[in-house]
Amino acid sequence: MLVGVGGGKDSLVSIELLRDKTDISTWRVGQQEQFTPLVERIGLPHYWVKRHFDHSLLELNSNGAFNGHIPISAILACAGTVLAILSGHRDIVVSNEQSANDPTLTYQGATINHQYSKSSEFEQDYKIVLKRLFDDSIRYYSLLRPLSELYVAKKFAEEVLKNIRMY
Repeated sequence: MLVGVGGGKDSLVSIELLRDKTDISTWRVGQQEQFTPLVERIGLPHYWVKRHFDHSLLELNSNGAFNGHIPISAILACAGTVLAILSGHRDIVVSNEQSANDPTLTYQGATINHQYSKSSEFEQDYKIVLKRLFDDSIRYYSLLRPLSELYVAKKFAEEVLKNIRMY
């Protein structure tokens, strides 16, 4: 099982909830220097995924191209899928909780969730893609999906802070 390390309370809660229940490894895209101390404290096998920024995007911006919201969570889901295939893992676990489904804007009568790639709708859509491409050999899901942000904070206090020496 691969559990993404985002650096916040959510991913730490997922790690602690799963730590004694299954064989897990953690993973993260980028920021290796900043996150190495945290990963070392977590103390589980870890995979680093390097990323490269295409600097031609800056040129496009300087020539008037519009910037949009980057669906980073969808990009991470894809990176996690590649990592799962390469490392022989079946489950890719993320830590998006219930509020990721909430719309953040209403525009011309339509509700918009700028975090679509963290929503349960994206999760279901991505599961369909994975099923079509890999049958049941790769699974992607958020462990915290049914939980509220307040409940996740409570679990953080119970599961993570009790081991404050670790973190």
